[in-house]
Amino acid sequence: MEDIRIENLVWDVFRKAERETVSHTRFALATHVASKTNLSSKTLERAYDKYVTRTNKGYKLQADSIDLLCTYLGYNDFAHYVKEKSQENNSLGTTTPQTTRRNPLFIMAGGAIAIMSIIYLWPGKEEKSTTNANCMTWADTLYVPISCDAGPLSTHGTPIVPIDPIKMKSFKKVEVDMATQFFSEQTGQPLIWYYTKSNDETEYYTAPGLHPITGKTLKAITEHIIMTRIPMHTNREDSYLEE
Repeated sequence: MEDIRIENLVWDVFRKAERETVSHTRFALATHVASKTNLSSKTLERAYDKYVTRTNKGYKLQADSIDLLCTYLGYNDFAHYVKEKSQENNSLGTTTPQTTRRNPLFIMAGGAIAIMSIIYLWPGKEEKSTTNANCMTWADTLYVPISCDAGPLSTHGTPIVPIDPIKMKSFKKVEVDMATQFFSEQTGQPLIWYYTKSNDETEYYTAPGLHPITGKTLKAITEHIIMTRIPMHTNREDSYLEE
C-alpha cells in the first residue's frame, strides 16, 4: 500500500514538473525539481527510473526525501499528502490507487485520472486502437498509442510495449542542422542524442534512452559529432553559409 502511494507521489511530482518546464526529458525534469527542493538531481533521476520507467526496481526513497517531494507539491509531509489524496479520491468517487495506479497510463493530477481512448491515424494507415489503448509503439519518428491486444508487433513492424506518457511526449526522432539548439543555454547539457547505423548514417533524438528499434543506448551529442556529421547547409540556396 505505502509503495503504491509513493509511486503516486512521484508521478504527481513529475507531472507538475512537466507543466513547469519546456523540456520533458528525465534529466530536465529531475534538474527542475532539484532546483525547487533540497534533493539532488541524482536522487530524483533514480526515483524516475523506479516509479516512471520502472528500470531501477531496487531503489528506495528515504523518508526525508519523500517529505521533500510532498513539500514541492504543496503538502506539509507524506501523511498530509496521503490524507488529502484520499479525501480527493473519495469526493470524486474514483477507485483506489491499488486498482488503477499500476497501469502507467493513469496519470493522477489533482485526483483526476485521464484515460487515453483514441484511434490514432497515421498517413495511409489506421492503427488498431480501442479504449484499451494502454500500450504504445514506435511509428517512424515518435511513439503512438495502441491497444495492447493488437499483437506483439504493430503494422509498423515495431514492438508494442506498455505506454510511457512522458516518453510519448518527449522522445522523438528529428532532423538537425547547424541552426539546431544542441545544448541548453542555462546548463550546457545536451538537448539532442544520436545513434549511428551500420551504414554510417546518423539519427538524432530529442531525449536520452534506448533506440526504439535496435535497443542500443543513444549517445549524447558532442561538438565533435556536430562538426563532423552535421552538414553546414541544407539544399536550399539561402542556407549556404557565407565565407
